[in-house]
Amino acid sequence: MSPVTGEWKGYLEDRCREDGGYRAPPHDRVFSNVTAHTYPEDKKAMTNLLCQQLVRPVRWGEICTALYERGIRIFVEVGAGGVLTGLLPKILAGRPHLGLSCHRKGADSCSGWLV
Repeated sequence: MSPVTGEWKGYLEDRCREDGGYRAPPHDRVFSNVTAHTYPEDKKAMTNLLCQQLVRPVRWGEICTALYERGIRIFVEVGAGGVLTGLLPKILAGRPHLGLSCHRKGADSCSGWLV
């Protein structure tokens, strides 16, 4: 996966350098797109890792595998489209799972939740 791109990328990078930048809660269930591991509890390390997320590739396959190893079997894609959900069968290679895409092209937002 590609890192974050767009006109607003510079703004986000600058914001991450300011004191009080973006932070995720120190919780063992929040995975970093940069490391494919859970976030550290150290505030500075967590902020640094979140800022790296803007310029580093997303490790989607490794994140899915790590979540699966922790017992997760249902994956919900909330963003536009269903690209990541479509990658799950290849990533999980025949292992039982359910992938849901909430915002499929040509469908309303609610239809993705109907199983």
